[in-house]
Amino acid sequence: MTSLITIILSVMLTRFADPMVGTDAHGHTFPGACAPFGMIQLSPDTRPRAGDWDGCSGYHYSDSVIYGFSHTHLSGTGCDDWCDVLVTPGSGPSTFSHSKERAEPGWYEVRLDNGIGVRLAAGSRSAMHEYTFPAGEDAVITVDLRHRDPLDEYEIHFGPDWVSGKRVSSSWARGQQLYFYIEFSEPAEAQLLHDGTAARFTFTGRRVSLRAAISSVSEEGAKANLHSEYPQSLNSLRTATRKAWNEYLGKLKCPYRDREHRRRFYTALYHTGIHPSLYSDADGRYRGMDGEIHTADGWERYTVFSTWDTFRGEHPLLCMIEPERSADFIRSMLSIWEENGKLPVWELSGWETDCMIGYNSAPIIADAIARGITGFDVQKAFDAMVASSMRPEHGMESFRANGLVLADDEHESVSKTLEFAYDDWCVAQVAKYLGRQEEYERYMRSAQYWRNVFDPSTGFMRARLNGRWYEPFDPREVNNNYTEANSWQYSFFVPQDVTGLVGAMGGGKAFLQRLDDLFNGPEGTTGRTQADITGCIGQYAHGNEPSHHIPYLYGVIGQQYKTDETVARILDGLYTSAPDGLCGNDDCGQMSAWYVLSSLGLYPYCPGAEVSGMTYIPKSIVVNPWFETRSEMFADSLRVSIAGEGNIWYRTDGGTFQRYRGPFTVYKTTSMEAYSEMGGRSSFTTRCTVNKIHSDRDVQVNSRCSSQYSAGGPDALIDGRMGGINWRTGGWQGYQGTDFEAVVDLREVRRVRSLSAGFCQDARSWIWMPRSVTFSVSSDGAHYTEAGTVPTPVDPRDMEIQRWECTLPVDLDARYVKVNAVNYGTIPDWHPGAGHPAFIFIDEITVE
Repeated sequence: MTSLITIILSVMLTRFADPMVGTDAHGHTFPGACAPFGMIQLSPDTRPRAGDWDGCSGYHYSDSVIYGFSHTHLSGTGCDDWCDVLVTPGSGPSTFSHSKERAEPGWYEVRLDNGIGVRLAAGSRSAMHEYTFPAGEDAVITVDLRHRDPLDEYEIHFGPDWVSGKRVSSSWARGQQLYFYIEFSEPAEAQLLHDGTAARFTFTGRRVSLRAAISSVSEEGAKANLHSEYPQSLNSLRTATRKAWNEYLGKLKCPYRDREHRRRFYTALYHTGIHPSLYSDADGRYRGMDGEIHTADGWERYTVFSTWDTFRGEHPLLCMIEPERSADFIRSMLSIWEENGKLPVWELSGWETDCMIGYNSAPIIADAIARGITGFDVQKAFDAMVASSMRPEHGMESFRANGLVLADDEHESVSKTLEFAYDDWCVAQVAKYLGRQEEYERYMRSAQYWRNVFDPSTGFMRARLNGRWYEPFDPREVNNNYTEANSWQYSFFVPQDVTGLVGAMGGGKAFLQRLDDLFNGPEGTTGRTQADITGCIGQYAHGNEPSHHIPYLYGVIGQQYKTDETVARILDGLYTSAPDGLCGNDDCGQMSAWYVLSSLGLYPYCPGAEVSGMTYIPKSIVVNPWFETRSEMFADSLRVSIAGEGNIWYRTDGGTFQRYRGPFTVYKTTSMEAYSEMGGRSSFTTRCTVNKIHSDRDVQVNSRCSSQYSAGGPDALIDGRMGGINWRTGGWQGYQGTDFEAVVDLREVRRVRSLSAGFCQDARSWIWMPRSVTFSVSSDGAHYTEAGTVPTPVDPRDMEIQRWECTLPVDLDARYVKVNAVNYGTIPDWHPGAGHPAFIFIDEITVE
């Protein structure tokens, strides 16, 4: 009777959690079996191709074919990886229907249309498969290492009733080493397939069980992991993991009484318990960021640190309900720093993907300290935060040197500036905790660098390019100045200084109006199509993380009822318990954590400190001035103004600084510098160069460029400035799905010695060199003669970002020069963007 009562109690909460939620639309979750924060996620794979965005987890609810069941899966990510070691029962992939599929925390089962019954369960470091074959069907399973990511290395070994091996693959994480050990319930006849990348096993019984484990260290480590928690049976493993999930779900009391909302709440809480995932073996060993074997002695190493997403709600939630595990998360982060020189940005399987922006381990650590989490070395954590904050990469060098990330130096410059400033504020809080006054003051100053991307004339956060505000500007436009967002969404990201932001936007009434305009404005963005921007209410986009704190800003300016109304609108309208019940990628639990915390009224708008009321930083910086001109290119003369605060000093072409007293005119290509001075403090120096373009030629472009890659217009092609290697900073013109054609008019017949045009390739971003470039010349603009055709020297499979200046030496007379570049065409099957049209990127046509 006691055992029966225990079983009944153990299902009381797990029955409300549905792993199918988020498997449809853009949720990117998986339905398979895993234990809380476990090493193995044993789940069906319906998407066999790498690079399938809606198949990031390996499974999508809209599919009808299961290719097999693999042992690692990512929950809710926007990039695909894992799905390691595929096990396929029967002769191959099989169709299935959801009516014969069932999932619960730690358990998955399905009856395939080929008649094979499948039941899966998972523990912390082990898992079990059970396959029941129908009469007349060979009892065969295949273990396949080729599935999904490209293989770098592989090994398969087997005995009468076991198989083990090694899989080294590269996708999002490069050189990921995974070892596996699988034990069969009976001996099998084995056969290697496909040059040893797969093995087929034939059994005599109709029901076959597999016990499996994995390791980052070795096959022996995988075997030891299996035996460290050796499941006696499928049902015993299911019961143990159900109990573990019930304990996790029981850490919070659901505030809802009706079944639908309880399903939403406990499903969301379930999704917060998948990542980070256990990485160290039962003996503490793991493969570190340096490729070496390390040992976690007395603690456990974790992987999957999606910090840009999870610092906002997932980790604060886990600090509340999993304090001891959270200490191990931070110890894992510190070991990553020791092995790799920086805290994780987006770490996966011992590899830093450098996906997303900021150094957002800092708010996770600061928040843990503020919440009283112990069990890690705070001084070491501070040293790691400081070291990570000074690495000259991903815009940080520009941020430190200029007081903002310049769009000249780095793409997504506005978002990077705002997140670096917030991360610095988090470092300052830890410095204060440790009594490090000098570092506290230094990082509190840089926490105000957000002011250098705030444009007071529009009230929006805006990029600075060549010393000017980026133009044209539309706050709804999604472009390369923002990370998966637009200015509407990022203009509210100053959680460390809400008081300052309110003041900059014109005070409380104006700030309130701006919030209302965000939520009540028209939906839909302009510019680049960004699949992550979903779940929109006006310009608020709940389907992606930069918006998540914004509803709570009503409350911090004294409009709590508006926070309550907006949060309720999101909770009720953008979450359900259906497979498409998430309005965007779950992103390792962040979307779900928002639901849980918001349901409880506990969402932290500013992780990193215990805050009541508005956050505030005493203003201690002088904002950088900016140049105002009608263009940065001119034919005859250009009038220049400088704006900013305080007294402004400027100089031209390296001369002596003088006090700015009003607009001035330049008549030649000119380099200018300016800084502001106020209250004994000075700003950083702003630099701008305006170019007098060739006055002896014109250009006519006969192709239509993408509106977001215009580089300011056709004259950019003959302005004498070459685009940089980072095409995202805006110096290039982009043409998608079309050849490029332009004509340069020299205004009179002239002797021509050389023709050239500059192109770039970034195949990962769908940008290829043209297949060939043809130069033609004419004296009358009607009759052209081909001067020569140059084929591209770059392999289309070359994924490195690179430039090519296509040059054709000539010796001829011409007035008109026509450039025709042949587009690469439809993206081929081997590329993740297969079927879409490719881009040509061009900058600077030179006629000498």
